[in-house]
Amino acid sequence: MTDFRGRVLIVSLVLLALAGGVLLGSGPLRTAVSGSGARESDALIAERDAAVADAQAAQDSAAIGERYAVASAPRVLANTIAGRSVAVVVMPGVDGAEEVAARVSDGGAVVVSTVTIGDDWVSQTRSAFREALADQMADTIVNAPDGARAGDLLALALTQALVPAPGPDGVQRSDTLWTLLTEANLVSGDRGTAADSAIVVTAGDDESSADSIASALRAVTFGVVVSRPAGDIGRKPDASYSTVSDGASVYGSIVVVLALAEQTVGGVGSYGADAAPDLIGRLGS
Repeated sequence: MTDFRGRVLIVSLVLLALAGGVLLGSGPLRTAVSGSGARESDALIAERDAAVADAQAAQDSAAIGERYAVASAPRVLANTIAGRSVAVVVMPGVDGAEEVAARVSDGGAVVVSTVTIGDDWVSQTRSAFREALADQMADTIVNAPDGARAGDLLALALTQALVPAPGPDGVQRSDTLWTLLTEANLVSGDRGTAADSAIVVTAGDDESSADSIASALRAVTFGVVVSRPAGDIGRKPDASYSTVSDGASVYGSIVVVLALAEQTVGGVGSYGADAAPDLIGRLGS
């Protein structure tokens, strides 16, 4: 009898538990719990949609600003570097320098050479090759300093290829240096008439090489500006060239041309992509 009563008690407890589960699953408590979860889900969806809308609005606003900057650039930059012959040197890792070239034209100058520096110029595994080539070219380079690093000698070779000395000998030497550099796959691109200004566009991974090239070019030109990546306006304290952060962008390319104009009248500095108003005021004073 006792065992029978015990089994009845156990069955009764199981039935009560099942009945409680049914109540929880279908009764008012289930409605309260599921309603709270649904409200939280709806709130998260609303927040996500608002964030997407804000991001799209910011993207649209940025696109409008860039279109306005491109449309305004010819008037803003008009005659700032009129008559200049500009060489654009693109370092490894840079996607392109189209914006820079377009702004040079807006400023009244002409891009006479567009040179792409090859990976072998900066590759550590090709350092022995560069040293051997620099030794070979040393007698052709004018005023090559004794004991100069290979990178500095190659920068001088590139400079003299882009800015030949006057006279037939200078032109012939320029052609020879250009041929040696291109056949060594250190540079490629289109080389035109002599440049009197230069813009070096760098991805930021080749600071030493970009500095050597910019410094060599600055020694024989009216001005040199180095376009650096966004957030990077680094420049040696004693550098004779200017730098512009994010200079390959729409806004930065405007600053690059203004900084080049400032260079031609003796100014030098490091600027962000938002420095156009300051430079315009400085050039206008």
